Amino acid sequence: MDDLDLKILEHLRENARVPLLQLSHALGVSDVTLHTRIEQMSAAGVIQGFRTMINYAQLGFAITAFVQLKVSQGSADEVISLLNKIPWVSEVYDVNGEYELLIKIMAKDPSDLRDKVESDLSMVGSILEKNLIIVMRKEKDMDEIALVGMVGFKGKSGVVHKFADVQREKSKVQRVLDVYTSRVTEVEILKAFAKALDVGAREIEIIAPSYTKTAESLAKQYKMKLKTKESE
Repeated sequence: MDDLDLKILEHLRENARVPLLQLSHALGVSDVTLHTRIEQMSAAGVIQGFRTMINYAQLGFAITAFVQLKVSQGSADEVISLLNKIPWVSEVYDVNGEYELLIKIMAKDPSDLRDKVESDLSMVGSILEKNLIIVMRKEKDMDEIALVGMVGFKGKSGVVHKFADVQREKSKVQRVLDVYTSRVTEVEILKAFAKALDVGAREIEIIAPSYTKTAESLAKQYKMKLKTKESE
């Protein structure tokens, strides 16, 4: 996985129906490269499929709720198997704490919710206690996390480093980008070059409100191409 893979994932997550030719132009790569990367991520299990997002509230399911379940000892697997067969249970989690399981359900109205929790769930054996949590308002409707700049890149030392951007050429790191939001110290410059050297980068770019001449000295010492830019 490199930064191009992460950018592909973020674009596909936003719109999985985007034409590959259009996406390849947006990313600055050939359509062959793009298709190969998608196939590789699919084979590796990173991409598990493409699906349509549905607004269930528009279909009449006005209530979303979570139910914590306490089950009898040793029965969790059996209960999970039964819950997986219930069509209105959308998610099932095996958790730690006071309750062993957490499920997410949707209902049309309070009466429908009560029937599901008090009647239907009671038919699942081995459930000792239920705790209902009703969602009053959804503040963030996104089940993903940011990828670019959040996923680390593993260096020769085995340490995983984080960069704002990583560019590779024939599996070798060509360029790395580090971004700083505050004034850069010499120690931070040293750390930036140490990270770049560890991943085998040939070029390093530093964006910060200011930078020191240490960067120029290190770039010359390690024969790396340096690019600096002052952030606004």
